[in-house]
Amino acid sequence: MSSLKVLIWAVVLFSIFLFIFLFGSLPQFQGTILHKVRQASVNFVIKSSQSADRRISKGKIGKFVHQSWHRCGHYLGWLIPVGYLALISCCIQLFFQDVYPEMIHIGNFQRYLVVPVITALPYLATVLTIFTSPPSISHSNITTETKKFRYDNIIFFEDSPHCRTCHLPKPARSKHCSSCQGCVGGFDHHCVFLNMCIGHQNYRYFFLFLVSNVTLLSYGFLACASVLRGRLLVLLDKTPISDKSTWKQYLKLLRAVCLRSKESNNATVLTLICLLLSLVTIIFTSVHVYYIYLGVTTNEADKWEDIQCAVSEGTIYGYMDPGLDFNDITNAHNSVSIILQRVNSEGRVSETEYERRDPHDTRDFTYNRELTQEERKEIQDKNLRFVKILDYSMINNIYDNGFFNNLKERLRL
Repeated sequence: MSSLKVLIWAVVLFSIFLFIFLFGSLPQFQGTILHKVRQASVNFVIKSSQSADRRISKGKIGKFVHQSWHRCGHYLGWLIPVGYLALISCCIQLFFQDVYPEMIHIGNFQRYLVVPVITALPYLATVLTIFTSPPSISHSNITTETKKFRYDNIIFFEDSPHCRTCHLPKPARSKHCSSCQGCVGGFDHHCVFLNMCIGHQNYRYFFLFLVSNVTLLSYGFLACASVLRGRLLVLLDKTPISDKSTWKQYLKLLRAVCLRSKESNNATVLTLICLLLSLVTIIFTSVHVYYIYLGVTTNEADKWEDIQCAVSEGTIYGYMDPGLDFNDITNAHNSVSIILQRVNSEGRVSETEYERRDPHDTRDFTYNRELTQEERKEIQDKNLRFVKILDYSMINNIYDNGFFNNLKERLRL
């Protein structure tokens, strides 16, 4: 097998691995073949490693690796960002070496402004994201962090237990990151490609990081494909073809274009890298745009997925005004929905009796939380009725203020 074919297969396999790794754990893909493949792959790697470790060293290697990772895992995590920057730098170097000299048709605006900006932006976005990492929640900023977002008492609870590691209250929309060893305000996710938590403070730079990579890879693919197309057209003019509709002859010529020189090999591999990685980054960026549209973070998307499953199972109840349409209730003034989840029912009452009874009569059933004093007052003042939530849309997400307002809030515009 030629070196070009080896490189092509390596790029394809790496892209498939990256796609499964990135998207297999997202809430939208829970239960799908993608999620199952990711889980099976992870389990296979873990079990194979443990089995080999037991045979070779009776578990000593695994213990050493675990202890080493616990001590310096955060520093070892920088290997992935360094590898990412090395890959991008290598691709850019090949682009300017073997592709850019043949782009004689582009104008000065594209040559001296567009290309430099596109190639420099991923580096700038990486630096900005890393150096504006969200600070860990501490005693000095806990009051400020708590005031940033309201508790919705659906996925974030004001009376929730303190963080077991930090021993601090949990502000709404925050989460403890085991990799960064601290609670992060406005937590979205921990990005392995930046070895950094993405939170309220640096999400806009992370979004710039995504967009800059989409732009760089898409432009790189179009530029490389254009150069290869130009080479193919030149070869077509020089090579007589009896039947120009014959795809086999075109493929032979295309293969000749891709293999004719080292520069052609590099351009071919670069085209494939840019194509596959641009598709991955476009899909990943689209997922984040969708989350912004919904008014959720990556962390919250998983929590809302659990709520949606609970609605389907019939264990979510809420207090609603029987005289108004549900959409009017949940969206009016972005008010907080009073939602409870049934966590235990011993079956001693019928469903009709169940809905009519005091929801906090724990003789027959319990819920995930107690009503707050403010909620009890609102229920009494408005004469709200306790009903089963039949549709996910009956629950209001107070963090969703419309796409453009969500975008302004996430990007801190």
